[in-house]
Amino acid sequence: MNTFQTYLTYGLSVIPCKDKKPEISWKEFQARRASQEEANRWNAPQVACICGKVSAGLLCIDFDIKNGDQYEPWCVLVNQGKPELFSKLVIEQSPSGGFHVVFRTDRVTKNVKLACNKENLCTIETRGEGGYFVCAPSPGYVLQFGDFSNIGRLSIPEAEFLLSAAVSLNEAFQENKEPEPTRTASNSQGLSPFDDFDSRENPCGLLEKHGWKTLFTSGTTTFLKRPGKEDRGISATWNKIPNRFYCFTTSTQFINQTVYKASAIYAILEHGGDYSAAAKALLASGYGEKQTRNEPPAIDEPKKIELIDTKDILNKIMDIKINGYRKGKTTGWKSLDRLFSVVKRQFTVITGVPSAGKSEFMDALAVNLVMKDRWKFAVFSPENYPAEMHYHKLIEKMQGCELRDIEDETIELTIKAIGEHFFFIDALEDDISLESVLLKTDELVKQKSIDALIIDPWNEIELSRPNNISESDFIGSCLRKARKFARRTNIHLFIIAHPTKLQRGKDGKYPIPELWDISGSAHWRNKCDNGICVHRDYEEDKTIIFVQKIKFKYCGRQGECYLKYENKSGRYIEYEAGSFNNEDDRRFK
Repeated sequence: MNTFQTYLTYGLSVIPCKDKKPEISWKEFQARRASQEEANRWNAPQVACICGKVSAGLLCIDFDIKNGDQYEPWCVLVNQGKPELFSKLVIEQSPSGGFHVVFRTDRVTKNVKLACNKENLCTIETRGEGGYFVCAPSPGYVLQFGDFSNIGRLSIPEAEFLLSAAVSLNEAFQENKEPEPTRTASNSQGLSPFDDFDSRENPCGLLEKHGWKTLFTSGTTTFLKRPGKEDRGISATWNKIPNRFYCFTTSTQFINQTVYKASAIYAILEHGGDYSAAAKALLASGYGEKQTRNEPPAIDEPKKIELIDTKDILNKIMDIKINGYRKGKTTGWKSLDRLFSVVKRQFTVITGVPSAGKSEFMDALAVNLVMKDRWKFAVFSPENYPAEMHYHKLIEKMQGCELRDIEDETIELTIKAIGEHFFFIDALEDDISLESVLLKTDELVKQKSIDALIIDPWNEIELSRPNNISESDFIGSCLRKARKFARRTNIHLFIIAHPTKLQRGKDGKYPIPELWDISGSAHWRNKCDNGICVHRDYEEDKTIIFVQKIKFKYCGRQGECYLKYENKSGRYIEYEAGSFNNEDDRRFK
């Protein structure tokens, strides 16, 4: 029995494909499943499932990462709102690094775009009635969770929640264009009541007063459901777009796929869209102010600056003369050790294009430090949710094989080991900021003697940036604070930071990002002690590690080395003279 015949027994309508294009005339199989005899004659490299009624309500949410990786943020949202749904899903990764989330439902859905990036290029779409998708075991398609033999069926409300979570990640929206008076006659030279209201108020309470319901909060973003909607998913967000209400539903006073300021929400809900009346009411309620005479800003008392003790420096210099600088910890890969070693009291930034393997590389490096030197890590990793998914990956890296091939007793012992060496900071708390992460890490330094902090990714921290501080100033201040913290607490700080959106070349490939390309500020290049770029070469099936900055020469030097990512174990192994070498096959015990 070939794959096509096997999938037919799962109640799926399938067709043979090559390069994602059908090898046969396939329209008839939108209405009927092929017979076993027909499928027996098919001999194509790829199998594709046809969605919709013919496959018992099959639906696929397709995450296309080339225009922006929204898969991990979507997982975080689902984990926040309905984590139990993960057990019903089949999830696979495509050769390009994208993801297919597959389930069955009675909700009829066609092929539609759910989310786009700021350039209006699609990032998430459905493969529904009248559509198909290529799937495992086609070459390059790897099952992450579940199996096509047992695809879960979701109720219509459950399916709508998954779809609306995807829609909430849309970045192609329009700004509300209603006329908003910024000044009134009574305060023409001062702060307008609208500006004051926008700077002071969170409109969620006002929305709830008018029948909206808060579903949950993730980071600084609040997810809401419109009035009259009975358990049918997310309708809008507050602060997903900073300080904006983003409505992506119909049947409300707000325009679909439009963002609004808090003052606009007040004007629409409380005054029927009469902005002049809203401004007068806010002014009467104490919002806005008249301009006062210019006064010089208060000057803070200067802090006392301590001098460095010369005697202490002398002792350290003599120790360096006799013993040299202390060597850093091995990364676990001989080829990378020639370029980079892990030294405490330093700050390393890791970057790379979407799906290059930044988080996988960071986890593999952390596991190597645990296995070889018994290091302990504080981990702030919102993209690795739900938590069992992160544990899943760490278990496989520690044991060097797939989870299903590991004995139950060994899994229990490995989970215990993870609990002794990895301390996860809850990334689902409200008001997450760099200060709160460092505060929790400081407690772990004192209580657990941790050796390193991982922040993955930085953009979750960036959401806490105050409105009156520029992105560059905010990043510079944070990195100074974080670097000082690492030095004071004697830990190594790892931060994974995404580059700005890079354009593919004529060959369809992304350029290698530099530290200067990291989103937001050149401070990333200037403030870090070490800078690493992780880049995946899919054609040669290897990962290139570019060490782009080493501040202290005793820690390493600039250069590049080559590793291979193992799908089954999640490990990276050495690449030597055109062949891959995995001499170190130790497992954590």
